[in-house]
Amino acid sequence: MGASPSTYKISHRHRWTPTSMQLQILESIYEEGSGTPKPQRIEEITLELSQHGQVMDKNVYNWFQNRRARSKRKQPQAMTTTTVQTVDAVAATEERSYGDSGGFVSYDHILFPSTDF
Repeated sequence: MGASPSTYKISHRHRWTPTSMQLQILESIYEEGSGTPKPQRIEEITLELSQHGQVMDKNVYNWFQNRRARSKRKQPQAMTTTTVQTVDAVAATEERSYGDSGGFVSYDHILFPSTDF
């Protein structure tokens, strides 16, 4: 009467894993252009990649979307490193300009003007 658990099959989505050759092709195309290619170009890329393994248009589209996102995530880290280096360089310059004063500038001449006129 009741259906046994083996009667119902759960369909699993298969994740596309590009071959090393497909990755090389995708990376070289990504380096040439900027962003995600137009649908016609995605079809052309899919056709080229299919010679090296199974692939669908949506796999190619998603790969470019994900690659661009990874690239953008890495960019702020690179800028942060550059900013830290710039701040360090400015601090080193200020240290040299203040000499042994430890970075402090004396404002005594402003607060307590000389009475020697």
